[in-house]
Amino acid sequence: MENQAHGINSISNSSSSSSAQLRKIEEEKRNITGNNLNLLLGDLKMMTAYEMSSEWKDTNMMNECFNNFSWFDSRILKNIQNYLNADEVERSKIDYAYNTLFPKPIDIKDTKLNMMSLWIKSRIHYNNTFFPMQLSPYDV
Repeated sequence: MENQAHGINSISNSSSSSSAQLRKIEEEKRNITGNNLNLLLGDLKMMTAYEMSSEWKDTNMMNECFNNFSWFDSRILKNIQNYLNADEVERSKIDYAYNTLFPKPIDIKDTKLNMMSLWIKSRIHYNNTFFPMQLSPYDV
């Protein structure tokens, strides 16, 4: 009898923890919709402005663009490791989306530009976990 009660308690604990996880995911989805897209677009603008400033050799503007990136977003910081650990298929989808948004190859010697690129890829990957991308009609 005691074992049955223990089993029921463990089932109710696991169902309550899974419903808590579902609530957290739903809340996260609501937070992503508008704000995350605005941050992605803002980061893309800053990255483009940074690249233009580097062509003009304007280091003050380059630093300003780099500092105005969305580095404050802890969700993306936590997600970088998930992006780096993603399998090859998932990473290729993220890279394809990134290259569509930012088609010009970046200078591998520019550390700040590489950091911004990784941040944007991590943001796209983060969005993809909640709203999976469909890049072709066969990608269902």
